[in-house]
Amino acid sequence: MKQYLELLQDILDNGIEKSDRTGTGTYSLFGRQMRFNLQDGFPLLTTKKLHTKSIIHELLWFLKGDTNIKYLNDNGVKIWDEWADENGDLSNVYGAQWRRWQTFSERLVLVQVRTPDDSLATPPPSFIEVDSASKDDLVGEVFSNNQGLKFQIKRNLGTVDGSSRYLVQFCESLGAVTTQRLNLRRGQVKDPYHKTVAGVGYLGNTENLIYNERLYNLWGSMIARCYNKKHQMYRLYGGRGVSVSNEWHCFADFIKTIGQVPFYSHWKNNPGGFQLDKDYFGANQYSKKTTIFLKKKDNVGLTTQTGKVFKLKDKMFIAQWELARFLNVHGQNVSNWVLTGKDKSGTFKDVEIIEPPPGFVYRKQRLADQIDWVINEIKRDPNSRRLIVSAWNPIDLPDMALPPCHCLFQFYVVNGKLSCQLYQRSGDYFLGCPFNIVSYSLLTMMIAQQCDLDLGEFVYTLGDTHLYKNHIEQTKLQLTREPRPLPKMIINKATSIFDYKYEDFNLVDYNPWPHIKASVSI
Repeated sequence: MKQYLELLQDILDNGIEKSDRTGTGTYSLFGRQMRFNLQDGFPLLTTKKLHTKSIIHELLWFLKGDTNIKYLNDNGVKIWDEWADENGDLSNVYGAQWRRWQTFSERLVLVQVRTPDDSLATPPPSFIEVDSASKDDLVGEVFSNNQGLKFQIKRNLGTVDGSSRYLVQFCESLGAVTTQRLNLRRGQVKDPYHKTVAGVGYLGNTENLIYNERLYNLWGSMIARCYNKKHQMYRLYGGRGVSVSNEWHCFADFIKTIGQVPFYSHWKNNPGGFQLDKDYFGANQYSKKTTIFLKKKDNVGLTTQTGKVFKLKDKMFIAQWELARFLNVHGQNVSNWVLTGKDKSGTFKDVEIIEPPPGFVYRKQRLADQIDWVINEIKRDPNSRRLIVSAWNPIDLPDMALPPCHCLFQFYVVNGKLSCQLYQRSGDYFLGCPFNIVSYSLLTMMIAQQCDLDLGEFVYTLGDTHLYKNHIEQTKLQLTREPRPLPKMIINKATSIFDYKYEDFNLVDYNPWPHIKASVSI
């Protein structure tokens, strides 16, 4: 890693003073490059200890297509916390661009049918023992709220802002909440697990979430049309077996994961123009994996059962209404013809119906999985000069919590070895760049493993390469340290690039100098 230290010294000696977005100030150089032969060892800094757990979990998070910090926080990683919104969402950052690049293309593609996802993110509540050591007169008492639901006082949590607070648990659902003493006898305590929407939907733990009325209405309408037999749309949804995943029965979990649904940011900016749809993927269930926000005109005519294409000479139609409009006939005529295969009028004599392969439906392209594509392309045509993944999506930039710094990478195969070059528009050289070197080296190793290739180089190309002014003393300290031998990274091969787990990575012989603390400029 001597080349990293040499560039660190170069910025210190020759960097040009520049102002920046954060107001911290930097010393900057433009256009630099480093090359790391991945067969010589794992390029992990030894002149200061890096938190490899954060790097690995962040990469796995990217590969999941996730854009909510819940997964990171659940695994003790806080590096994205400062940029997340009140519900942990980051909008369409790296994972979204890698796995579901959004487009309004008219191109027709085959989309694989997605099967129901009955995961339950929120574990069911468990029984809480009464604090028998408490001398508070209310602990152990049973009350009823204004809905007639009984709850028991479990613990006295002390005084906050002059008001006594208690942990209470509802006797039927076992839902637990904290509340003020004043609310107990008034019955103003809500059961987060009481199924208030169609006997299925419940709020869950929303204490640390910001209530959003539009999201609540979206969620409540979805639950009602699938489970409330009196709902005007039930016959088209619940009456036809359409369901909602167990995870989305809980409003709190719905809030945390709805941001991962494609085109969510478009719906957020224009809720009247987009609709939550499960038919695009040929699914019969609403869940974070089986839904997409579509423009209203895209959503019209799509059903779980339709996946065929109507071809008229050189024109292709994905929905019955499109064909009807083109032929200037009533949509019902198209439906009757599709169902019976008979056309007494002869209107449809030149129309060919193209059925999709089993397990697929034809759709207009709305998403592109760049990671899946690039791996398949490496296997299909390793000599291709188009093995590129981009995170720089100009349309989505305004909605991103942070525009991508490492914005484009390209793979290269020669002599059975896989190399990767990253272009990074902006590099926080002391804090961020060492993370990026490790992350993309890991990604290259994983993809090489999946494609049965040996390791080549990781080439790191930087645009604005800068040191923040509040990192100068830390930089000088690091430059006094002699590099130590590089460690090795052993990776257990997973079934696919998307199936790796943290436990599959084993770092061997890492003997770094101590960590050097420095603040992140937001």
